[in-house]
Amino acid sequence: MGYLKEGIDDIKVSQAAAKRAINVSPLSKYFQNTAATQGLVLGYAACDAEQTRDGVERLAAAILETLV
Repeated sequence: MGYLKEGIDDIKVSQAAAKRAINVSPLSKYFQNTAATQGLVLGYAACDAEQTRDGVERLAAAILETLV
C-alpha cells in the first residue's frame, strides 16, 4: 500500500502508471463512497531489486504527470 498526499488523485495516478506498464489499483475503488485517503495498492513480490527500482522510477514519473 502506498498512500498519496492530499490532492493527488489515485485514479489519475493509476491511469498514468498504466501508460508506463505499471499495474497499480487505486485505493478509492475499494470504498463504496468517498475514500478517506488516496492511495495505491502495490504488488512487487515477484520483482527483483532492479525491477523494483525501475518500477518505482516509472511510478514516480506517473505521479509527477498528474501534478501538472
